[in-house]
Amino acid sequence: MNALVIVPTRELAVQIAQNMEGLSYFTNISSIAVYGGGDGSNFSTEKQALSRGADVVICTPGRMIAHLNMGYVKLQGSNTSSSMRPTACWTWAFMMIS
Repeated sequence: MNALVIVPTRELAVQIAQNMEGLSYFTNISSIAVYGGGDGSNFSTEKQALSRGADVVICTPGRMIAHLNMGYVKLQGSNTSSSMRPTACWTWAFMMIS
């Protein structure tokens, strides 16, 4: 993983992932949106992409924490960005993944 973008909502994660898909169409850059709130059917797809090392991961904190707790996601070498100002919730999320 080269970049981790943490966003507050799944809708924003999907929008950013769609834009990344368009921007990277003629390159070999891979990206995935990782978010919860569905029926869980995307979890295995997310796990595969995170295990193989998607270049850009756009995620919500709760779902990413779930993947991190399972132990197959490595954050070394990632550039992390957040689209929100720091709050107590975000501080907790970053403490959980450290």
